[in-house]
Amino acid sequence: MSENMPSQDDLPIGPIYHSIEDVIDGLAGTQEAFLKRRDRRGVFATAYLEITRELRRRIQAQKFHDGDWVGRYVVAFANLYRKALLAHHEGNRAALPRAWQLSLDTSAAGWGS
Repeated sequence: MSENMPSQDDLPIGPIYHSIEDVIDGLAGTQEAFLKRRDRRGVFATAYLEITRELRRRIQAQKFHDGDWVGRYVVAFANLYRKALLAHHEGNRAALPRAWQLSLDTSAAGWGS
């Protein structure tokens, strides 16, 4: 575990997301924890949080043909990110898709600056 990586108790990865509101609350906590520690993995939480907020706004404004489907997609993607982040934090490389592994390793190590 890197010195910037939150401890298990401090890593705000809660239960599986069931709604866009769950996603926003969860990502906000994850972002806050990473940014407080200057952990560069926070960039993903920030990006996903902003994208999720914008998608929620557009769903509420009925900008999509099938807003319910978009909402389910947002939640499903956030759960994949949550699962990858947890696997990375636990060092469970077998459960971590290669693309996430590269991205999270690079940002955690500060190589992508």
